[in-house]
Amino acid sequence: MAPEGTVYVLPAAQKYRIKPEHPVLRSSALNATGIWSENRKVDALEDELLANHKRYLERKALYSSLGYDVDKERAFILEKAQPLYGDILEAGTGKGHFALELAKAGYSFTTFDISETEQAFAKLNLRYFGLENQVDFRIENGESLSFKDKSYDVIFSVNTLHHLTNPCKVIDEFLRVLSFKGKFVLSDFTREGLVLMDKIHASEGNKHEVGKTTLADVERYLTGKGFRITKANSKFQEVLITYRPCLPAGRN
Repeated sequence: MAPEGTVYVLPAAQKYRIKPEHPVLRSSALNATGIWSENRKVDALEDELLANHKRYLERKALYSSLGYDVDKERAFILEKAQPLYGDILEAGTGKGHFALELAKAGYSFTTFDISETEQAFAKLNLRYFGLENQVDFRIENGESLSFKDKSYDVIFSVNTLHHLTNPCKVIDEFLRVLSFKGKFVLSDFTREGLVLMDKIHASEGNKHEVGKTTLADVERYLTGKGFRITKANSKFQEVLITYRPCLPAGRN
């Protein structure tokens, strides 16, 4: 039986610590002979982590071959969103590209997605880097969130807007859970970025579905509600940082 807290070494000098309380080990029941091969469970977990990470790297390489640097674009969004404070929510985990950027920067946060399949990919990716304990993963419908009013100080939504069927309804939910002193960071692809995504999906035999609502539409919607907005652009990403209207003195 492997010693408690054994370190298992993955390729490329990547280390991953299998903790005694890890679900894979905690669920290990004794077999008929009274001996459970813990190593088999650990090997299966390592295989899953490595296979998932391989898919992640292949996806990044595909983006890079067409000029889109995933890490650089996520870092740009995070830089423009500074400073971060309080409780952080990511809306739309997807495959975990931005969640990984946040976690690597040392932040703890909650992230949700409507797709368990997509989020499973993200969980494994965070686990590969040993960062999963910084993230509270939730399955939620953006049109009807279970979170309390004013419960988050910073909300991120990255490359999710163009997938939404009812974007205004979703954005209203984000604003409901945004604290009085909070900010909502919304980023999506520029026109050039969307063209690039179309090429990537076409290369895989798929069609990149894009809704009709643009960031410009959302900007008008939010300013119409009195919110203050600052903007930033890279070649492939546009970022809107939304703040609540200034409150009268004595209110918070």
